[in-house]
Amino acid sequence: MKKFSACTSILVGKKASLDGTIMIGRNEDAKAAWPKHFVVHQRGELGDQFVSKETKVKIPLPTPSFKYTATPEWTSKGRPL
Repeated sequence: MKKFSACTSILVGKKASLDGTIMIGRNEDAKAAWPKHFVVHQRGELGDQFVSKETKVKIPLPTPSFKYTATPEWTSKGRPL
């Protein structure tokens, strides 16, 4: 039997909450304590190309790049980011 694991996200839009609050929740299934860091990348911050730190794949981006959020690993100690 294969063992499957997946993170779970819950998104609640402003029309789905009683007071119009937008809520985002996520769990981490990989480890009991694998902290994430919520960051907001501003418009234009990425430049014109995304390069993966892991695979080195390169993807052209719109110029300027859009504003976006991410949840990278809190620390790179012990594993690559």
